[in-house]
Amino acid sequence: MAKQKPHYFCEACGAQVDKWDIQCPHCGKQFDSIKCPQCGHSGHAQEFSNGCPSCGFMSEEQKAIAVRKKTGSLSRSLTLPQPQTVSKAGRIALIVFLLAVAGALFYWISVLAARP
Repeated sequence: MAKQKPHYFCEACGAQVDKWDIQCPHCGKQFDSIKCPQCGHSGHAQEFSNGCPSCGFMSEEQKAIAVRKKTGSLSRSLTLPQPQTVSKAGRIALIVFLLAVAGALFYWISVLAARP
């Protein structure tokens, strides 16, 4: 059995409207609140972020987001990449380079200090 998509209606004129409409295309009424299709509870959009505050009804999109949050797939996509570890050869090369720079620095300091 196929699931039925929810239908949305204007509270003023009763005409069917699109889910994302902010104004009724038939009568021009501004939609300031959301109405639960299951229990009829009305309120601001922020109240419905986790489903209907009255009966708990959630749209399919809200259910999918809740599942992704619960399983962590949503948070994994937002994390920064982990830094790569440096190999032992890379560490040795870095130490040799720093010693060479320090040696050159000390050499030039001793040369400049020996000048009259």
